[in-house]
Parts: sequence; C-alpha cells; structure tokens
Amino acid sequence: MPTFSFRNTSTGVVTTLEGDLPFNVSGLLPDGTYTVQALSEEAPSMITIATVSASVPAQVTTLSVTPGDGRNTLTWSAPGNGGSPITDYAIEVDSGAGFGTVADGTSASTGFVHTGLTNGTAYAYRVAAVNAEGTGAFSASASGTPVAPTSLPAAAEADAQGHWFFGTDNATDSDMITGQSLVASGAAPVRSNGYLSIQGQANGLLSHVADSADITFCAVVRRPLGTTRAILGGVMDSGAGAAQAGWSPFTWDTNDLHVRNKGGSEVVELDNDSPLDSFYFLGLSLSAAGQHIYFRGTPGTNIVNAGNTGRGTVRNLNVALGDVHFNAAAFVGSFDCAELIVWQSAKTAAELEAIFLRSRDRLAARGVTVLAP
Repeated sequence: MPTFSFRNTSTGVVTTLEGDLPFNVSGLLPDGTYTVQALSEEAPSMITIATVSASVPAQVTTLSVTPGDGRNTLTWSAPGNGGSPITDYAIEVDSGAGFGTVADGTSASTGFVHTGLTNGTAYAYRVAAVNAEGTGAFSASASGTPVAPTSLPAAAEADAQGHWFFGTDNATDSDMITGQSLVASGAAPVRSNGYLSIQGQANGLLSHVADSADITFCAVVRRPLGTTRAILGGVMDSGAGAAQAGWSPFTWDTNDLHVRNKGGSEVVELDNDSPLDSFYFLGLSLSAAGQHIYFRGTPGTNIVNAGNTGRGTVRNLNVALGDVHFNAAAFVGSFDCAELIVWQSAKTAAELEAIFLRSRDRLAARGVTVLAP
C-alpha cells in the first residue's frame, strides 16, 4: 500500500500515512496542526485526515549579554515557535547562588535590560521561549559583569542613562556613559562631521534605555531642506489603543513642530514656525506624578509647554532615535541629529534650560552651531 510522510519543520515530528490514493497537505492551520487528506472525492471512505499538534518552542541559541554601568543588556533571536506563537520569554539569572527567575513581565520582545546590578559581579543568564504549549528548553548560559566607567568625558551628563555625540568620529554610535552602542533598525544612518542623518520611515537607532514612568529625552536636531513629517524618536508605535500608549516627539508637518504623548497631553503643537536647516535643541520630560514639559531652545525666548496631563502606560520598549517603533507611511521625512541624551528621571523646565545651554557649548566645541538665546 502506498505511504506518504511529511515533517513539521518547527517540531521535527514526522507523520506517515498509508492508503491507495495520493495525499494532499493543506498547510499549517491556525490551531497549530497540519491537515492531510486523500485527493479523490469519489471514494469518501478512503479520505484520511491526520494532524500534527503544536509543541513548545525550540531552544534559544543566540543569547548574548552586553555589560554596562549597573546593568546588563540581553539580546537573542526568536527560535522556532513549535507551531504556536511565542508569547513570552522566561529569563533566569545566577550571580553565584544558582539560577533564579528574573521578574521581567510578559513580552515577546527578544531583548531585556537587567538594571540595579552590582558592578564587578558576574551575572549568568539563560532564556527560554514560551507559547501556549509551555516553555521550551533554556539556552546555554551567557554572562556579563557590569562595570562603572573609569571616567566620564567632561562633556557628558553624568546622571543620564545614555549620552551620545554623533558623527564620523563615533562610527559605532557608542554612549559616553556606558560605552553601549545604539543598534540600527532599518537603513543605517549616514554620518557626517558632527552629526548623523536618519533616513525616514522605519529607520532609526534603538538605545539600551528602557521606557520608564519618569523619562526625559533631549536631542539636537536639524530639519533638512524639503523635509516634512519625520519621527524624531520615542516609544510609540502606530497601532491602536493601548499599543499606541507611548510618547513620540515628531516633526514636521509643513513648518509645525509637534509632540505626541498618547495617554497624556496627546498632540501638542510646540511651534508653528520651526527652524529650517539649522540645529536646535528639543527636550521632552514626563513624570509618573503626572507632569509633562516640552521644551525648545529658541533665540530670544525658549518655547515651553508644561502641564499636569502626564504620560500614558509605560511601554515595554527601549527608547529610540528616529522611526524605529512608529513606522507609519505618512512619516517619511529624514532629519539630522548631533546629540542625544536620555534620563530615566523627569526634569524641570529650569533643568532643561541648563541642559540646553550646556549642549550649545559642548557642540560648539565640536564645530556644530546650535540656535541659542
């Protein structure tokens, strides 16, 4: 009697069928099974149905750990899902007393920043994927030892979680405080003397700094001639409802400079005559207590929008420069950036002004002129 075998490439399970009619495989169904049946409908009694059930995900095999100051950044690639979508990753850590669970919440993200660690202590990690069928095998362990920087550049904002200068002298987009590099998403940026250029929709750089209830994002940017509607950064994507409950400074709609703070003050027009082809300083501060401050350094009088409409839900995403998370076809403009600073703390308007003035001076030393009072 003829036989037919097929293999589920996610689980490795091989099923063999017997019969005197040819068989047809219809494909993977939404419930994680395959359907196989005889081709002829003239003899219904000969129709054979067979299924291969979903299984737990395959083992994670690509775990890496990048140390920082009091933190380790974990990254890995998604393994085969076993025929059922991966919904979470279990993370375990061992700092000398055996592996224990890391309380990282539920997320299908293939990365995690473990903070609050002791510099000089080695931390070993292992990761396993989770789906509706259960938890797959844990990865081989990978280790990282957080370390404080021996010294900070005089220009760095020492209390920030990340501070970047951009240009041809920083080809890896590395952070002055932790040494960690931004990760390109989409097209790589183009570097020039003292700044880099982000190319538009779906392109940008992902930082190691996670969104938090208190957050401050500052950048020195320039709108090139002819550019409209460019995403400057943040953690908001283009989904609906809770999926969009993040913040994103974005520009430019004609000459208007907007800030979007989903779940907080929503869309705010900060300026309807934003500078063209000149570098200027922008700052956004959100607090868990419910305050927002949007700031633009401006010749004469700084533009400030402040209020008690705070922020929406903290996203399980890292802060990005450019259009990493939003990725909407309406926002295709490019922009230039000379400096980026991110804090997991809120700043006052006076603090933002002081940061702005320091930024102006340190970028002048790099040959970049920032519009200033």
